[in-house]
Amino acid sequence: MKNILLGFLGVVLILSGSTKTFGSMDIPPIQGSAELQKLKSFAGEWSGKHKEGDQEMDAVVTYEVTSNGSAVVEKLLSGTPHEMVTIYYDDKNGKLAMTHFCAIGNHPQMSLTSTKDNQFDFVFSERSDLDPATDDHMHAFSLFFIELFLSNSKSLAGNIDAGERFRVSFNRKKLNKGEHQLGQEWTLYQDGKPAQISIFDFIRKI
Repeated sequence: MKNILLGFLGVVLILSGSTKTFGSMDIPPIQGSAELQKLKSFAGEWSGKHKEGDQEMDAVVTYEVTSNGSAVVEKLLSGTPHEMVTIYYDDKNGKLAMTHFCAIGNHPQMSLTSTKDNQFDFVFSERSDLDPATDDHMHAFSLFFIELFLSNSKSLAGNIDAGERFRVSFNRKKLNKGEHQLGQEWTLYQDGKPAQISIFDFIRKI
């Protein structure tokens, strides 16, 4: 019995001395799709406004690159009872997708359906573990953004072809020097049809 135990300990020592730990492995950073790389450039904190109907309130959103560059974590309305997390990643086909952990208690998945004129559009995916005909859920999401402005004389309306509600709601005509702008539009579905639209307008200074 003693010899067996000594032999087992010897094997353990050999394995522990020759095996790399996961933390020490040399893994190259993951680049991902062009759309995921764009989202990575959002890393940091953005501040602005949140609008639902006639109500307008302050809002903050943060973006963090994680998991060796394979995902981006968005935290919306951080520190409030309505705080929500969305994780963006490339699916098995290399196409940008996301999972939204909503304050109403579910987590719909959405797939990227179009990219155009500084806008990403996502729509509910059937991979989600909920019934879109009966469950309240976020069903559609648009993300639109303006690149860095070096001059404060450029018109916002001339750079975003979509998101008309966003432009009308916040009516920002110009950005100041050294600012980025990011807009979000979330569409809540109830009983299988649109019930509410939430619009966010964020600015990040660099």
